[in-house]
Amino acid sequence: MAEHIVNDFLTRAKYCNSVDELSEVLQNSLNNLGFPVWAYVTYEENIMDNDAPIFIHNFPDKWMDYYIGNNCVSLDPVVAISKQSIEAFKWSDANKMIQQTNDVKDYNTVASQFEMFDGICVPIVGGNGRSSLLSISSSNNDKDFSRITSEFGSSILTLSFAFHSIAKDLMKDQRLIINRPELTDREKESLLWTARGKSVWDISIILNISERTVLFHLANAKKKFNVSSKYHLMAIAIAEGFITI
Repeated sequence: MAEHIVNDFLTRAKYCNSVDELSEVLQNSLNNLGFPVWAYVTYEENIMDNDAPIFIHNFPDKWMDYYIGNNCVSLDPVVAISKQSIEAFKWSDANKMIQQTNDVKDYNTVASQFEMFDGICVPIVGGNGRSSLLSISSSNNDKDFSRITSEFGSSILTLSFAFHSIAKDLMKDQRLIINRPELTDREKESLLWTARGKSVWDISIILNISERTVLFHLANAKKKFNVSSKYHLMAIAIAEGFITI
């Protein structure tokens, strides 16, 4: 079964023309392996690297709003261990490797409320200070999770590295074709209300997210457009048709 899933992914991936198409193929493969929720992230340590971070996921919006709004990246055991490890690891093992402060315990409690019980993280080391990871989550109970992890472990590694390699090629091709960034729905909403004259506080109330989360989305949009001014950002977003006032 696992071998068939991997082969199907590799076959279908060859005909993908965008990262979005490739992500849909990966999501289908991970679903078949019992991991319906996933995220692919790149992060950089070299401050001279001007490429915007890449963050592709299908996590629930409410979870992401909580995660960003509460700066959970500084608490997430998976993020901490992924920067130290070159081997795949379970989320539960990452929890055992860090100090269990009250904040970390609170984070894990909220994560479990969103059915983020356990998962697998595959760190992918890159060049020029850039690294990536694929993190996948399963809502199975402990017994089933241990079984599918043992049964499909090698297939998960193959999918992770194959997705990373093909996504890099597709992103390189897309940059050569058109220099047009892709914005998330939250980024577009934050831009739209900013363009309509709303403050960060106003937008946080309208979208029911924290002010920190609004600032996060606006900062991401600035990076993607390679601008530093809010007004420059609004002008480009309107001119390129990302938002309509």
